Amino acid sequence: MIFDKKKKFIKRARFFSVILLAFMILVVNTKPSLGVDRSAIPEYMNIGLFFRSTEKAIVHLGADLGFNVNKIVDGREINLFSIFEDTEIFLRKDAHFIGTRSTFSEYYGDPEEDLAILTLQGPYHIQIGSGFSNWVDANEFLNTISLTADIPFLSYENEWRIYVGLYTTENSASNRSKVISSALGLPTSVILPSAKRVQVVNNQGNPIFMFDSSSQIHFEPIEDKGEIALIRVDGRKYRGSITVKRQDGSDMTVINRVLLEEYLYGVVPREMPASWPIEALKAQAVAARGFAVASLGKFASLGFNLCSTVNSQVYGGFAAEKETTTRAVDETKSLLMFHNGKVITPYYHSNSGGRTEDTENIWSAIVPYIRGIDDPFSKNVKHSVWSKSLTVTEIENILENRNISIGEIIDITIGEISRNGRVQSLVITGTKGVEIMLKQTSRFAFGLRSSWFSVRNSDSIKKQVKSSANRETKAISLVGKAVISATGTSTITNKTELSIFNGVKHTSVDLTPRAYVFDGRGFGHGLGMSQHGANIMAEQGFTFKEILMHYYTDIEVK
Repeated sequence: MIFDKKKKFIKRARFFSVILLAFMILVVNTKPSLGVDRSAIPEYMNIGLFFRSTEKAIVHLGADLGFNVNKIVDGREINLFSIFEDTEIFLRKDAHFIGTRSTFSEYYGDPEEDLAILTLQGPYHIQIGSGFSNWVDANEFLNTISLTADIPFLSYENEWRIYVGLYTTENSASNRSKVISSALGLPTSVILPSAKRVQVVNNQGNPIFMFDSSSQIHFEPIEDKGEIALIRVDGRKYRGSITVKRQDGSDMTVINRVLLEEYLYGVVPREMPASWPIEALKAQAVAARGFAVASLGKFASLGFNLCSTVNSQVYGGFAAEKETTTRAVDETKSLLMFHNGKVITPYYHSNSGGRTEDTENIWSAIVPYIRGIDDPFSKNVKHSVWSKSLTVTEIENILENRNISIGEIIDITIGEISRNGRVQSLVITGTKGVEIMLKQTSRFAFGLRSSWFSVRNSDSIKKQVKSSANRETKAISLVGKAVISATGTSTITNKTELSIFNGVKHTSVDLTPRAYVFDGRGFGHGLGMSQHGANIMAEQGFTFKEILMHYYTDIEVK
């Protein structure tokens, strides 16, 4: 049933607008196909802002004109009601909180012992009467209730209900329930804490609304004519709407629902400097769009598509937007890369070092459109070469922290490299065994910029020796040199027990390495587009399509 706002307008202490549409059955969005059918590409993205280790017990939302409280139905946000009076609200899990005037924090003490704390609020509530199938009927009943000490409010948990209170204990809620039932002549019941419920309170801690977080309730800023409608999440501005989802046994996951193209507004400037040439920015926009579309199911178990960190693509919301990167998104709107009619996953990285890599040499699967190619545009620029030194003690500690026990380090060598130059196996020899690190394992273990590197002993013992040819004396490393003894010729290694005679006395030499140096090229996994290479190509006059077709094999941009 559809209601006309002009005919049905109800004014109360908590100033709500009238519902536009009665509550409808939830329809869950399905993961779109990554085929050529462009109609399957989503209009909106759900981006996880806070989750797992960053999840929130409470989150502060702000909007200049208030909030539309919406419900996702058939992929669209349907307005349930609006909050005009409060432009600053707090969403918090159904738990104990202490504080007032925007300074709320979760309380972990014993509420039975701390009943005297005036600002202590809890997760026990009282329901007045029975449930309702729609907001209008519930709100009409709400406005007939008059209580002196409590302000009733609406809640949605499979149905619309009227609740009262943020009581700290079941006993206090039970006692108050009896008083309210007697005063109103209506049945009441105590509502126990819920692992899915979310409280919505204003600056003073007064409850405005409650809902089950599995219901896909979203908070959207009310639009101001001529202005971009923005919502503030703990002070940071975002387009679109915000919802929270309580995972099993956790605090709240905070999710931003935003148009795909507007999501890219906040991604491209975080993935590539906005000062770079427009054609490089366009290439980044197309790559970022494709990565988003191809990765929709990555965080499905948590209720969103992508996160806002490097685990997906870095997303900074409205605060990150720049004029040039927004232009790059707009001028490439809807463009994606295809291989054999399928949307590709366009991996990209900071700098290839001069040659990109095949996917199977970084991970395992062979991806036909991600092939190693010569990349002269990535040479002699930032991150094209690097060096990192680690002491033997540091390396041993790293191995120990990874539960690798091979004793004291004797030597580190490269076992195998890919056709593109990246390390496929790093062999670490110790006094108690050998550890072989495959593909990118060594890169992440030792904090290297890429897996394209060589390794050398930084302080192989050097001694002054005199050449028999020109009688010159110079310092050379003894490791790897040949020595003639009574038993024949042998090569000196780190494990050789060496004693040098200078004509007067014998001196024992310790050849054990004290540190290793990793000399490398490039930054990142080396797959797909090199961002620094794209920058140089754009500076040299290449278009964004030419950039993309250089880095990705057998693709179309359309």
